[in-house]
Parts: sequence; C-alpha cells; structure tokens
Amino acid sequence: TLASVPPQVQFGRLTVAGNTIRLDVTSPANQPAATGSYSFASADYLLLDGEAEIDFNNDGTRDPAGTHIELQRRP
Repeated sequence: TLASVPPQVQFGRLTVAGNTIRLDVTSPANQPAATGSYSFASADYLLLDGEAEIDFNNDGTRDPAGTHIELQRRP
C-alpha cells in the first residue's frame, strides 16, 4: 500500500497552452517538469491526465506511472 509513503509536495510555475498543462517545479529543487492534458467533461467536472514518477515502495527509486485525476466542483 501507499500508506507508508510520505506525502510529496511540489511548488512551481503553472502554465496552460491549449489543452496542455505544465508545472515547472521550483521546490524541491532539481525536479523534472510535470506535463499533462486537461479537459472539462462538464462545467463542474475537470479531468487531468499525464505521466508521473512515483516511489511506490518507498525504496528511493521513482517508478514510471500514469496519472488520471477527476475533480468535481461541490455545491
């Protein structure tokens, strides 16, 4: 499970071009940019898809992963 993996927080500059979203990470230092796509399934439903690297087993090695995030506005 991912329960033993500490949370990973990144800060940076977010840019949008067309349906592409990019986070240029400024903290922590020396991290690759995160790029993905976004679309609205409806006015209140946002879909984000992209690639990531996640240390699934907390061994210090990041493994390639795909991301799919669905965000829905609450009333």
